[in-house]
Amino acid sequence: MKPQIRARRPLDDRPRRGRRRRGAQHGHFCLRIEPFDEAAIVAHLKAHRVALGKITTRFGAEGNGVSIYLTDPEGNQVELKGPSDGKGPPASS
Repeated sequence: MKPQIRARRPLDDRPRRGRRRRGAQHGHFCLRIEPFDEAAIVAHLKAHRVALGKITTRFGAEGNGVSIYLTDPEGNQVELKGPSDGKGPPASS
């Protein structure tokens, strides 16, 4: 059985500024993927014609790690996050 999450209402109640895309209920949500096989994930998503954002290392709740952004059919931004290094944010230059 595959776990599923369904949101029938906004996942948070923080006020938002500006206009949102229709159907978008929040900034984005993140799914931690483990094991994170970047090449296999990208190949699978591309085979299903999913448009991907820039794939790069980003700082998140658990540290720095590779993430892939995409938009689901309802307009929600989804982050697929790989393992994090547990360190703080990169130093600003």
